Amino acid sequence: MIEVNNLSFTPAGAEKAILKALDFSLPAKGLTSVVGPNGSGKTTLLRCLLSLLPYSGSCKISNKEAGKYSRQEVSRLISYIPQISQSLPGFSVKEFVELARRPHLKNSFDRSRVHGSVVEDSLKLAGCENFSSRLIASLSGGERQRVFVAAALAQETPLILMDEPGAFLDPEHEEALFNLLADLKSEKSIVVVSHDLNRCSVSSDAILALKNGDKFYYGEPSGLIEEKKLQELYNRKFVFVEHPECQSKMILPESAR
Repeated sequence: MIEVNNLSFTPAGAEKAILKALDFSLPAKGLTSVVGPNGSGKTTLLRCLLSLLPYSGSCKISNKEAGKYSRQEVSRLISYIPQISQSLPGFSVKEFVELARRPHLKNSFDRSRVHGSVVEDSLKLAGCENFSSRLIASLSGGERQRVFVAAALAQETPLILMDEPGAFLDPEHEEALFNLLADLKSEKSIVVVSHDLNRCSVSSDAILALKNGDKFYYGEPSGLIEEKKLQELYNRKFVFVEHPECQSKMILPESAR
């Protein structure tokens, strides 16, 4: 789905690159988590994949350079859930999710044909049906996050990029979200930026770890989730305990003394 070769990005006027000669490829199906310390380039990478930033090197999506797609073509390929902004349009939840269908409209008259039940189904899957008539600005952070998930589902793209989708969600809705992603990853490629190492270790098919703009690790979660590598990545020590029910390793930062 994505083939990245020697991808770098340096902001205009800056001396140091935020991303440095990254190489990796993502499959057409599965969930890839992107982890790393603050400032390592995780969000910048997503914006490069969307061609929102002028990267150097190559980033091909479905065998075509990302920058060669029109904005409408990109919006048919990629759904993007950003970190929640405080500045939101004055739409109702349902109106906002309906806007996600615009890439599929040839004109304003085929709206009902293209929408079908997609909007209603997306609202239900994301847990938004009970407040679909409310204005987005009136919602809590967690509710807004679910609205963005509903919009991404309604956009019906083969690739979904998500920047910290678990932020603001309570445990119930976070679990519901990742159960949904577990179902979707059998038919889509999903990229999730996250700081939740425990969630990444059990939900991901692969993990891409960035540090200071460099690729630190890319592969199966088990190859990263070990004491020495995590200490090198985050410059601090971690301890591992066994989950009492599923026997998987849980990662905890070592207590400060």
